[in-house]
Amino acid sequence: MDALVRQWREDTPGCANQIHFNNAASGLMPRAVLEAITAHLNREANLGGYESADDAEAAVADAYANVAKVLGAQPRNIAVVENSTVAFFQALSAFDFRAGDVIVTTRNDYISNQLAYLSLARRHGVEVRRAADRVSGGADPQSAKELLRDPHVRLLAVTWVPTNSGLIQPVEALGEVAEAVALRFLFGRGAKVFARSAGNRIPVRLGPGPEARRFSAVHRHARRGLGVRGQLCAGAGCPAVRELGVRV
Repeated sequence: MDALVRQWREDTPGCANQIHFNNAASGLMPRAVLEAITAHLNREANLGGYESADDAEAAVADAYANVAKVLGAQPRNIAVVENSTVAFFQALSAFDFRAGDVIVTTRNDYISNQLAYLSLARRHGVEVRRAADRVSGGADPQSAKELLRDPHVRLLAVTWVPTNSGLIQPVEALGEVAEAVALRFLFGRGAKVFARSAGNRIPVRLGPGPEARRFSAVHRHARRGLGVRGQLCAGAGCPAVRELGVRV
């Protein structure tokens, strides 16, 4: 591990000048990223934007393929946006919420997600209900199951690793609860932990199902996080929209 850490530091020019702790989506760029960005800017300056985009087409396609591989999806079903919050909002906007609809979430959720729910409640009359916590921490799947009995529930939304508490929500169990009632399930990536997020520290292989899922994977060879939203079911009529924030 010490040798690996030394290699990472050598690959990150900024480490030679300071000890940098602000790694929550703002980490120092490694040399590979710095060189890729400056090389692309030089191409744009000399050739133009469209020509440079054509030159980068293969690398961009590889990024989509890598994201799809992580999730067991197809590259054609992956969409990249500015960041995971934007991707979350786009996934949420796929629902035609109406007055009286219910969103079930948890007491420990990513703040931007909660703001979106509050906005839906104010603008469209959507009700937000939160599952109770287990004594050991995290949302209680049994509590969520009871809340999902209400036929007005349209969505179960959970942040996998919320903020910086170290809590890991039982998203697999919650997903099974949602699947049992054929309810769409959107789970978020959570905040960065030790400069990496849940997606890079916890296995995220996802199988097909009627749920919507989102996660954030921080890869050390990336400049900033990207938002990705993707259809990950096999069938053309599959309602699942899994949305994630990634660095590739």
